[in-house]
Amino acid sequence: MKIGSLEFFPVDKSKRFQDVLVCWFFLGTIGMHQFYLGNKKRGLYLLFTSGLSHFLLFIGINTKAFHNQGMALIKLYLGIIILGYILGLPVLFWDLIRMPTQVRNANGVRPLL
Repeated sequence: MKIGSLEFFPVDKSKRFQDVLVCWFFLGTIGMHQFYLGNKKRGLYLLFTSGLSHFLLFIGINTKAFHNQGMALIKLYLGIIILGYILGLPVLFWDLIRMPTQVRNANGVRPLL
């Protein structure tokens, strides 16, 4: 919004590192930071691995069917949760290391060399 020569709430379409870091910290395990950067394949990978684990952890365990079943269902849920974290967390931490490069690539900035 511009009033005279003053500009309020400037619209900047470039991705900022701080925004990506906040997305990674709060919603990184479901791939939100990758969707923000435009990497849909990596975002979907994180959503279906770690996101499935979160779904089972917070929704599936609290159902009555879970509490009425024996140890077999508990072992199945825990196995899927552990598998999701084994597949998703290495990608999540690798994203943290490569995050500055990913932000530069999303903004179209080329390396100097």
